[in-house]
Amino acid sequence: MGHLCRCFFCVGLTVVMLGLWGSAVAQQAPDIFITMGSPVSSREWPDPDGTFLIQWFDGGFGYISLFYDADNEEGGEVLINPLPLMASEFSSYRWDTNDMPNLTEWYIVGKIKMSPDENEPWIGTSYSLGTVYINRIMEPVIRVGPDADVTADRAITLIFQLRGNGYYWLFYDVDREPGGEGQIMGPSDLFGYPEFTPGVFEWETKDLPHGESYYIIGKTKGSLNAPDWSYSEASLGRVMIDHTQQYQINVQEPSGTEYVPVGDSFTVAWEDLDPNVLAYVIVYTDTDIDGDPSDDVRRSLLPIMVRDQLNQFSIVFDDSSDRAGNIYYVIARIKESREGDGGETLAEGYADGSIILYGAQGQDRTPPAAVQDLKAYPRGEGSTITLRWTAPGDDGNYGRAASYDIRYSTTIFESDADFGSGTNVPYIDEFTGNSPLSSGSPQKVHVKGLDASTVYYFALKTTDDAGNTSPMSNIAWTDSMPVELSSFEAVPGFGRITLKWTTASEKDALGWHVARCERANGDFGIITSELIPAAGTSSEPHSYSYTDNDVAIGITYYYKLVLYNLDGSQDESLVVSASALAPPADPISDQYPLILAGGFMGSVVSSTMGGELTIMAVVDPYTGSGEIERVELYYMGIPAGILLYDDGTHGDDVAGDNMFHTTISVEPGLATGSYVLEIVATDTDGNQSPVFPYVTVR
Repeated sequence: MGHLCRCFFCVGLTVVMLGLWGSAVAQQAPDIFITMGSPVSSREWPDPDGTFLIQWFDGGFGYISLFYDADNEEGGEVLINPLPLMASEFSSYRWDTNDMPNLTEWYIVGKIKMSPDENEPWIGTSYSLGTVYINRIMEPVIRVGPDADVTADRAITLIFQLRGNGYYWLFYDVDREPGGEGQIMGPSDLFGYPEFTPGVFEWETKDLPHGESYYIIGKTKGSLNAPDWSYSEASLGRVMIDHTQQYQINVQEPSGTEYVPVGDSFTVAWEDLDPNVLAYVIVYTDTDIDGDPSDDVRRSLLPIMVRDQLNQFSIVFDDSSDRAGNIYYVIARIKESREGDGGETLAEGYADGSIILYGAQGQDRTPPAAVQDLKAYPRGEGSTITLRWTAPGDDGNYGRAASYDIRYSTTIFESDADFGSGTNVPYIDEFTGNSPLSSGSPQKVHVKGLDASTVYYFALKTTDDAGNTSPMSNIAWTDSMPVELSSFEAVPGFGRITLKWTTASEKDALGWHVARCERANGDFGIITSELIPAAGTSSEPHSYSYTDNDVAIGITYYYKLVLYNLDGSQDESLVVSASALAPPADPISDQYPLILAGGFMGSVVSSTMGGELTIMAVVDPYTGSGEIERVELYYMGIPAGILLYDDGTHGDDVAGDNMFHTTISVEPGLATGSYVLEIVATDTDGNQSPVFPYVTVR
């Protein structure tokens, strides 16, 4: 049985409205349609009482019946509501699923007709985008590995599987008999999985005695207050503690001869072959390969944790000793400690290639950087749009490039070949003619003669005076939605991606859903749990945002907007994409410092004049297991190499008060916009604070 939900109308108002409708029928037929609004994503669960709220959009006329179906195809539907629902009174229905089979999955089908007569044919049918998953409480079960003996030195990744609803703990034991276990972790957060789902935990083993071996024990409870374990299982294999392991590191880049301008940077990449070890990588350069470390130059001032798996570091060649003509070889060493020079070297690797610095007269092999912020702004009169972007440089983002190649097409650019077949747009600047501006400068060009009802895609490449051409830029586009969408972007963050969009005007707009896919041309699924209300009809700008927290590191996600209109129709935007940033490593103990507050003292700097910014952070050191070692800035998930101080210097007024400061200079020419920095504190035991985000300078 279900429960009817009244959307609007008192009895008197219903009579009035029906009377008005009756007078209008003689003039035009009523608008009869149905569009399912929920479920919108895969495997939505019923509420704890076993009911699920089905929602839809309709034109306010006709009678609606709801069905559940296993395959979302015509035929085989089972009726949910015993009596048809009047579209004029209902836009939702609460379905009681308590009698449905457990662990089953169903689409919802809505059908509409002119009258409740069972012999009258259906006029419209709509299928839900998502499914209702029937999942009642199950006993929590854990399966633990390893299934065969494995070795560990400083740390190891434990892999297990969970099913059901509850909490889990992990233990280690010298045998598989009850009693005598040592606890690894627990209790966990509450979990709920209808099927076996993998999980991992980083177990530090550096303090366990060499030569010992341990089975892994997994235990579960349905409730934290339960007196007994719900389930217990021991691994088949053992973790063998071996503190004599040989470490390895393989430097992969540079793999050949790389030409880098003085003052520019090069990203060194390596493979450490063992992501579980508790050790640190330090990057050096040397002018020879004689094996003598005494003349090596340390380039990474802060050690890089092997377990961070960043496996790369950008060397900036801006030291006074970095001169044109210098030839450098790159060495990466795994060290046992992050203190001082890192202590004992556990392994080292040399790059096969080398880096040659050059000046203004050197051989230019560095192309301009790819433009990442190309945007197409709304059409004006005469079907004209304006492209805007930030100028790259001659070498990456340094200097001034020679020319632009701007193109557009009515199909999206997926390759260089697609770009080459696009229509060329002449670039002309009112001050510099057809030459690009200096790096960091705002650029624009007008594109005229477009069809106002057609969607266009734009991209550009940049070439320097040596003929080096950049990769293709991001794709900008115009839209043909009934709203004037002035911007739509995907902004990466630590473990999240934020979608932001702005409309210049709207007409008969009901609301928005965000759809996502892991392929640009794949099947998109709605990820918003409810409709984001639109402005209806408005000539004023409106801004919206949605944060997608259900993302994995290393995966590029593609998004588009689905606009629901008041007439029941839907429109889709073009696609944007982004990858979430990897946050700093989890604290290596349950004690870690906390940043209580942080920000800029004056956060606006002129892009033409430059200026100075003082950054402040208040750190609570007493939650950590050691003294505060450093407080540093991160940008785009990577340490920026800028430290904050509590010693009475760099803008700090009182030493030792746990209020850290630094002052940075911003050179003229920085592109206008907002730059989001993060603050991270680290204590002497290697514990890192959670990221303090959203410190923004404009």
